[in-house]
Order: sequence, then C-alpha cells, then structure tokens
Amino acid sequence: TNASLTIRDCLFEDNRSGRKVVYDYGDGYVETWWEDANATAAVYARGAPVHIAGTVFRGNDSAEQPWGGIEGGNAGALNLVNAGGSLVERCDFIGNSGYGAGAALIAGGPIELLACRFLNNHGLYNGGAIATAYDWESAYTYYQLYGTEPPPTAVAMENCLLLNNRA
Repeated sequence: TNASLTIRDCLFEDNRSGRKVVYDYGDGYVETWWEDANATAAVYARGAPVHIAGTVFRGNDSAEQPWGGIEGGNAGALNLVNAGGSLVERCDFIGNSGYGAGAALIAGGPIELLACRFLNNHGLYNGGAIATAYDWESAYTYYQLYGTEPPPTAVAMENCLLLNNRA
C-alpha cells in the first residue's frame, strides 16, 4: 500500500489518554474526573493514509470530559482524520472505550476495514464500535478549493464482525 505509517502485528493494550484526578475534600466527599483526556488512547493519524494489519487493540480508554474539548473528538483505540486511502485489516478491537467512539473514529476517507472484529467496545457519546465525524478544518479547505461541501466520510467494511458493542 501507499501508506505513510504501517503498523503490523502489534498489541495496544490498556492505554489511557489524559490522567485521572481524585480530589478528597476531607469531609467524606471524593470527586473524580479526567484531565487532558481529549486525545485517542492508542493510535491517532491525520492527513495521510495508514495501513494497520494483524493488530490487537484491547482495553484502551479515552474518557473525554463532557464539559471540555470537542464532543466526540476521540476514540478508545483508533482515530483516523482526513486519512483517505487507509486500510485496516485482520485487526481485533476488544473492550475499548472512548467518548467519540468505543473503538474507531473516522473523519474523512474513504477508509477500508477488512476482516476486523469489534467486540465489547463502549462509546460514551457516539458509536459503540465505529463512528464517523466531520473534520471542520478540512471541510473549510475543501470549500475554499471547490466551492462546495466535501463528500461524507466513506467507510467500507468487508467480512467484519461487530458484537456486543454499545453507546
């Protein structure tokens, strides 16, 4: 493939974006929240195609704060932004959690997913397994160049299994 990044036969497990803050007020009340958790926990790629094959994304978590950042701007495992021509094949996405999507968030495309498994992922705001999003910056550039809105994000899935995902 003509990819700018190739990830092959890797394991991304138990990664977290941001940091968990626990504040004890001393009166029995304890407050817990995430700070700086606006990024995707495992892989973020922007502006060029990637090729990911035979890789497992398990237990990654990106818990964006509901009051900060761009809602739906992250995913537990994989975030592809304006990365048209990307190929993700024979990958497992298991038990990931993210605000924008449990496993994968895709903005811009087209993206191809072949023989991938999405199992027990949890989207805290959008798609349990996969969600598509609108990339405002790229859309503005496209509009300036062509005088029209860009085409919607295209995701092709072939021989994929999606099981027990929830949003």
